[in-house]
Order: sequence, then C-alpha cells, then structure tokens
Amino acid sequence: MKISKPGKHKTRYPVSAPTDSTETLATPDPALPIREKPQQPPASVLDGRSLQATGRTAQLNFRVRHDTKEKLYSIAKRTGRMFVEVLEEALDLYEKKLDGR
Repeated sequence: MKISKPGKHKTRYPVSAPTDSTETLATPDPALPIREKPQQPPASVLDGRSLQATGRTAQLNFRVRHDTKEKLYSIAKRTGRMFVEVLEEALDLYEKKLDGR
C-alpha cells in the first residue's frame, strides 16, 4: 500500500500505512471538500433529436445589441416558450405587416 509523501498532492482519500497485518480502508480527509453530484440539465434543454423532430436543423448566427437579446429572452421566459419560437413568431408578424401595406 502506498504511503502519502508530505508536500505531494492531496488525494481525496489519503492512504496510510496499515496498523496491523491486515490492510485497512482509508477514511476520507475531513479537510478536503466533498464532491457533489453533478446537476442534471434542466428538462427544457433540447438535444439534437428534439430539434430534428421540430424541423429546426439549420443553424443561424448573428449579432444583436445587448438590449435586443435581453428583450427576446425576457419574452421567451414570460411566455414559457423557446427563444427560437419567439423569433419565429416575430418574423411571421413582421411578414404579415409587410403584406398588409
């Protein structure tokens, strides 16, 4: 069994020499932080399969002012819709406005 050398990296469970002829399990060092379980992503996060099911497979990248981005995300959050749905509806309404001229 390895014995931890002073000055080396701390391990989560420092190993010490056995006290008798049988090996004993190392106990966790209370000074070390306990690693928490990784958080699960929220259920609203979409993966590639969901995007294909909605027909949204094309990527669109563009820059906007910070306040425009905040408005879009705010509307999406208030209405419980995805960002892309708010953008699509805004585009549909703009198109109707142009056709009504």
